[in-house]
Amino acid sequence: MKNLKIYPFIIVSILVLSIYLPDVFKSFYANPIDRNIVYYSPVDEDFVRFNLDGKTKNYNYSNLDGSIKLTEDEYRAKLPFIYFSDLIKIDNFPEKLSIYGQDTRVIRRERSFLRIRTNEIISNNVNLYPLFESNPKYASLELPKDLFKLGDKGITFIESDKNKIDTIKSEAYNKILIQKGAKFPLKNAFGNPTTRKPFDEGYFIIDSEYNLFHVKQVNSKPFIKKVDNNGKKIRYILNKEDNRKEYYGFAISEDNEIYLIMYDNYQFVKLPIDNYNYLTTDFMMMTTPINRILTLIEDDDTNKKRNINLFVTNLDYDLINKASYSYSLQRGKIYEMIKSIIFPYDIDIIKNSDGYYFFELKNLSIKSFVLYAVLAFLYLIFIKMKKNILTNHLIQAMLIVLGGVYSIIILLLFNKLFIINQKNIKREI
Repeated sequence: MKNLKIYPFIIVSILVLSIYLPDVFKSFYANPIDRNIVYYSPVDEDFVRFNLDGKTKNYNYSNLDGSIKLTEDEYRAKLPFIYFSDLIKIDNFPEKLSIYGQDTRVIRRERSFLRIRTNEIISNNVNLYPLFESNPKYASLELPKDLFKLGDKGITFIESDKNKIDTIKSEAYNKILIQKGAKFPLKNAFGNPTTRKPFDEGYFIIDSEYNLFHVKQVNSKPFIKKVDNNGKKIRYILNKEDNRKEYYGFAISEDNEIYLIMYDNYQFVKLPIDNYNYLTTDFMMMTTPINRILTLIEDDDTNKKRNINLFVTNLDYDLINKASYSYSLQRGKIYEMIKSIIFPYDIDIIKNSDGYYFFELKNLSIKSFVLYAVLAFLYLIFIKMKKNILTNHLIQAMLIVLGGVYSIIILLLFNKLFIINQKNIKREI
């Protein structure tokens, strides 16, 4: 076929349209949905929530089941570790926890919030990592002049300004890794590649047999420790440096367990949660001066609802309370029906915690694919009836099946859909 060079532009245009067209359609035809957020109140030792009404944009405050309505002041007073500044200003800090209202530095020091989204776990980052000096001469961290990557031969350091392998440094790290029992190739490295953190704890690296190693650079020399993970197959690690130095971060196993890797000899502490699936569930942990709130959020696309599961622990991670809440994500039956027929899928642009952007394919519709497969077949029959060369239209038919309405619109815009022979002159696309 001639003129195939245009098709990369057509494919890119189809992808761009699949990102933005569903949102345009939603803004015109979808009913706005409510937004619900659930918190645990240390004052009542029970759960409260606020609801943003999708239609009126009004906020409504209540207990979990909605049987007790709250004013905004009452709601905020039940969450003193979130709204402490506001409560102190209006002199409404709860008496039960007044000791923390007298010195908010304790709240600021002990409060933390961590989140792991599903797309951060399943996405593939670029296999190039900066290894910071963990004991810098001055207070701030500086970007190194080299990057490392993982491969069949272990760690390879590359001088970024020369694009040249630093053989000496690479061999120094690999020698210690081998001594510690690492089995090449190395699979994954998990760290926090930014200078905007209080200190550096390097990376946790997983080898081909799921052995775990803590790797960092101290005084320009390798620091490598093998971490006893009790044979757990680790899928993902969130390594977040925290001034409290209680834990290095979270480890998520292939069997959907979440552990904290503690500073105390790398001890693994299993979090008391259930119904977690790293492929579909977002995880959050909020720490306060007296407890921790673990939250799981999962969207059920089949039933169009969002499920929220909360687990409250003491500071030693012993479960003391839990609750579940679900609410509808339906945007109207007519809208959902039309959307499932017109759009074969949506594509979202996601930014993960490391700052990388990637595409996420969502809302696959079998009905839509079947419809466009039939339309592609009818399109080829139409081409055949017009005595055009059938093979010249196979790419268009394939794009209709894979891209549905996105492909049809773009092919029409590029004038590549219905090109019919005139006067029995065979024209190629």
